Amino acid sequence: MNPIRFGPNGRELFGLFQTPPAGTEVGKSVLVCNPFGQEYVRCHRLLRVIGDRLARGGFHVLRFDFFGTGDSAGEDDEGDLLQWQEDVLSAHAEVSKLSGNAMTSWLGLRLGGSIAAAASLRVAKRPNQLVLWDPVADGAAYIQELEAAHVDGIAFLAHWNHKKLEQITTASKQCEVMGFPISSLLRQQISDLSLSTFTAARSKGLNIFCNKNSADFKQFEQMKTRADVRTRLIPIETHIAWASNEAMNSAIVPAEQLNDIVETLASNS
Repeated sequence: MNPIRFGPNGRELFGLFQTPPAGTEVGKSVLVCNPFGQEYVRCHRLLRVIGDRLARGGFHVLRFDFFGTGDSAGEDDEGDLLQWQEDVLSAHAEVSKLSGNAMTSWLGLRLGGSIAAAASLRVAKRPNQLVLWDPVADGAAYIQELEAAHVDGIAFLAHWNHKKLEQITTASKQCEVMGFPISSLLRQQISDLSLSTFTAARSKGLNIFCNKNSADFKQFEQMKTRADVRTRLIPIETHIAWASNEAMNSAIVPAEQLNDIVETLASNS
């Protein structure tokens, strides 16, 4: 696993580039697009497991932090969806250069999946596969979910009376969700996310893994099959409380979904 830095001056991104063991290379790469905020914290172990599994399977793998997140340049409140789409394009170019592979697939989790789908419209050569895990199809509902988890977190930790608590949470959730800053621009961009982000996505194949009981799954069921893109909606039985405050700081590593996603990347990349 090799730490790398790439991208233009002032927007330098941090990444971890994994290479397969000698003699196992399959000539394909996977670019991983992280979730947002507390969801990224909870997925850290999962992302590492995915990277290790793919590398052992012969893939070159690049995981990276978006601008303003993790170990990349930028302040916590400086990132926005358009910039993060540019980050995906930079990371795509970087993994292609480092690996020398012509075929690269993108794996995106939650908001990272939505960013990947949007970025696919702007890349010169479309990714071989888009594999998205519980991507956000209804941005406004996602913001409400984060805000509710944020309020629950303050209620859990605080001992103020109800009126005082309402004042504090109403003010704080406008600029922070579950401990992570969110600018008014980013909040609006996320709120504007819709199913159209995915119906227009460019790749040879679009694979969406989504909890079958979620509102987003019902959104994705409305997608029509496109002749130019092999599209699959794969229902997930296991419910993952991505934004649950009770689950904060606990890891997410559901073995069944992990196996299915790695197999999808391996078989369709």
